[in-house]
Amino acid sequence: MKGLLVFLVLASVSASLASECSSLDKIKVKNQWARIHGSPSNRKAFGTAVFKRFFEDHPDRSLFANVNGNDIYSADFQAHVQRVFGGLDILIVSLDQDDLFTAAKSHYSEFHKKLGDVPFAEFGVAFLDTLSDFLPLRDYNQDPWSRCYNYIIS
Repeated sequence: MKGLLVFLVLASVSASLASECSSLDKIKVKNQWARIHGSPSNRKAFGTAVFKRFFEDHPDRSLFANVNGNDIYSADFQAHVQRVFGGLDILIVSLDQDDLFTAAKSHYSEFHKKLGDVPFAEFGVAFLDTLSDFLPLRDYNQDPWSRCYNYIIS
């Protein structure tokens, strides 16, 4: 009976940890993000690819009307892409700095409340799908990215 209790406790802790962005996940995500977001040309290509993928599944661009969402290659939309991924960069880089992360997350959360229903989960699908195109397959593991992305948008 005692062995069963220990097993159940360990299983519960393990399941809890599997759904959280762990310290190891944060290191892996930050390291890989630096490779993706490190060069301006890669930054632009990645951001554009994510939005292109997002719009394939979610063609309604009304949320992006004020940034010329009908043309993802326009200067207005490219500036929007840079703002979005600049904010995401701040959140990813600060994953292991609780005070900074909390402040940044709070700021972005308040900003996006003004916009109404922002499809963060749907955007996350496009984001995670696109990551594998920009990272070597041997390095890419979607689980840490999924856990940390969900932590960022929670």
